[in-house]
Amino acid sequence: LLAPDAHTQVTWLTNVLKSDTPVSELIRLYTDLLLSLEPSPTKVVSANLKLCSSPEDGIVLLTDLRRDIDEFIACITGVMDAPRPNKETISPAVLKELGRAAYAPLRELLPQYTDLQSQLLLANLNDPQLKQEDLLDQSRALLTTAERCEGWLSAAYAKAKKIAAYAVHPYYAPAVEAFVTALSSHISTHSRRIESVFLSSVSGGQATGVLSTT
Repeated sequence: LLAPDAHTQVTWLTNVLKSDTPVSELIRLYTDLLLSLEPSPTKVVSANLKLCSSPEDGIVLLTDLRRDIDEFIACITGVMDAPRPNKETISPAVLKELGRAAYAPLRELLPQYTDLQSQLLLANLNDPQLKQEDLLDQSRALLTTAERCEGWLSAAYAKAKKIAAYAVHPYYAPAVEAFVTALSSHISTHSRRIESVFLSSVSGGQATGVLSTT
């Protein structure tokens, strides 16, 4: 809402208030406004996250938030780069404070991204094929799942970078760890089941496939 009027506001600060540093003053005003909003942008986005009907919708919301913030910052950059009779030098500290205020909602909600991404990845393990009674069919299902992991993780990371670029890694990694742990648990449980069936067959004197000849 602020961005489209930025150039007009700089002109007003220059011509009406006779400011020598209109862009710096505008940036400070935007920063103060972002910090004084009630409810805060973080609370608004957090409430919207709770209304999402699925983890995927939550990921989309965070992605859209990043895009909106980037567009706002791009507008400010455009104002800074616009030609003026007296070129103004903007203090790095002023820009840092604006960036901190603008990206605060995204930064503070990144821990929730971890939970959303974990849910999405773990949902891949809810496939009924992984719960089959037939050992061979379940083995095939586990193999198929393992083969598809790289694609799932690559797609998830590509989407994650749209939210926080490489800074998302500390929040993406725990989701991957939870998924890998759950998949490993599936594989371990299946291996124990195979071992149990094999030992039971051997003790009962039954043929047990290729292993029965050893």
